[in-house]
Amino acid sequence: MKEAFGGLLFAFIFAIILVYMVMASDFESLIHPLIVMFTLPLGIIGVVVGLLISHSTLSIGSFLGMILMAGVVVNNGIVMVDYVNLLRRERKKDVRESLIEGCTTKLRAIILTTLTTVVGMIPMAVSRTSGSEFRAPMAISVIGGVLISAIFTLYLIPVIYELAEKARWKRK
Repeated sequence: MKEAFGGLLFAFIFAIILVYMVMASDFESLIHPLIVMFTLPLGIIGVVVGLLISHSTLSIGSFLGMILMAGVVVNNGIVMVDYVNLLRRERKKDVRESLIEGCTTKLRAIILTTLTTVVGMIPMAVSRTSGSEFRAPMAISVIGGVLISAIFTLYLIPVIYELAEKARWKRK
């Protein structure tokens, strides 16, 4: 069991590093990928809350669910930050204007992604068929992580983005 968790933890950390490197090259920034990656700890909080509410334990299934959740929550952050960057670059808007327009424009996409993921995982979370003892914690991890992270992403990512940009301008 320890060996399996060790392997999954290594895979999770490796995936985070790889995703960061891809985002850094795409955003042409080292800060913006960090802002997006801030959604991961928020998602992990959601996983813990989901497991506590459902009286589940951290298992290989729930850990796999955490890896699945990471992909969805990072995608939500990328959608938001990428669009804000696009508004700033192509329409020459200031940071706050870009954040307001970007967040309101991408709100629907983030909510729809979150809801479809959660609704798609509900049957797996409540199923009591054979194998559900493995699948249910995985689905609960995804549901808790995606829900909590989406809520925080919509509020905290714009704040962190603006603070990071203000700090960058002060250094210049």
